Amino acid sequence: MVEPYKSESEGGDCCLDSRLRIGSKLFLRGTRNEYFIMTEAQLLDDEPARLRALRGLDVLDSLPEVAYDDIVRLAAELCGTPITLISLVDEDRAWVKAA
Repeated sequence: MVEPYKSESEGGDCCLDSRLRIGSKLFLRGTRNEYFIMTEAQLLDDEPARLRALRGLDVLDSLPEVAYDDIVRLAAELCGTPITLISLVDEDRAWVKAA
């Protein structure tokens, strides 16, 4: 979940410098110098099974595929967004399959 963050000058609680992590919160800077707070996702009850299923698909670190590229193009068109992506999350990283 991403929620907008406002600096003190914009009516927020505090000002930020270039740091991205403060305490347990991760701050991301947007394209217009606004910040967003990323909240940590909770693990599923059966996280090991999810990871086994992901690895079983054999798509991590794979080459680009037309089908995935078509999906992100269609999603961008339907949602009216300039960019969409398919991101696969294992225990150590988020890997972008298509953008």
